[in-house]
This record gives sequence, structure tokens and C-alpha cells, in this order.
Amino acid sequence: MTECDYCGEEVRKTEGKMLVLTSGERKRFCSAKCEKDWQNNRNHSHRKEE
Repeated sequence: MTECDYCGEEVRKTEGKMLVLTSGERKRFCSAKCEKDWQNNRNHSHRKEE
């Protein structure tokens, strides 16, 4: 499993949404809401700090 690049929740390979940037970087999101918030440069206050 991978995790959402915005909120940090675990995402199964068959669920969520993957965005491939022109640079070749892949971004995985658990929901359309997380993707939209990431595109609008919003900060996620509950993101896991590692």
C-alpha cells in the first residue's frame, strides 16, 4: 500500500487517484478533495510528520 501525498492516509493500489506530472513524478491521492487541496497549495494541518 502507498499513502496519500496530501493527507498521509494509506491508499490501496486499486483505490484513489494517481496524478503523473510532466516531470515524471507520481502523486497519489485518496480522494478528489485531497487532490484539489494539493493543487490549490493548501496546507494539511493533520499531515504526519516523519
